[in-house]
Amino acid sequence: AGRLQAINFSLYVAFAAILLLQVFVYRVVQLGVIKPILASIKSANALGAGDLEVEIHAASKRGEIAHLMTALIQLRDKLKEQKNHNEELMSSLEYKVQERTEELSLALKAKDEFMSSVTHELRTPLHSIVASLDLIGVSQVDSDDVNGQYLSVAKSSSQTLLLLIDELLDSQKILDSDLQFNTSALNAF
Repeated sequence: AGRLQAINFSLYVAFAAILLLQVFVYRVVQLGVIKPILASIKSANALGAGDLEVEIHAASKRGEIAHLMTALIQLRDKLKEQKNHNEELMSSLEYKVQERTEELSLALKAKDEFMSSVTHELRTPLHSIVASLDLIGVSQVDSDDVNGQYLSVAKSSSQTLLLLIDELLDSQKILDSDLQFNTSALNAF
């Protein structure tokens, strides 16, 4: 019984020693392997979600886990650089688009002003021509048919040209949103 008790005691001590050794190995593996791997997974997930300010702790030991953490730090830094570069490009692009839009707006305004000015300047002398042709037509009632035909052609052509200029002015007003259509006349048809 004494010998059995000594063997049992030795087994209990050995079992306790093995249990303590297992706890020690588990703790070493947890601190040296599992915890850094879980931290790297958490950091990689944060980087993947776009959080470039995630704190990544470099492993103090040499080995694969230290290389993994260093690679994650480098990846984060590269992503930050790329994000800053992309923001600079976007800012530059937005500035250029705004600049070109303003230039285009000024060019369109200049074109509109030119078209309006030209059509008004064409319409004034054309009205004079039409009025002069009317006066010539009234004063030469008794003239021959050939001059009357020429006068009729000139009057018809000047009326057509005046109509085209008026339509050009109306289309310019539509583009400037100054003219609105009267749909009541269309509804009568």
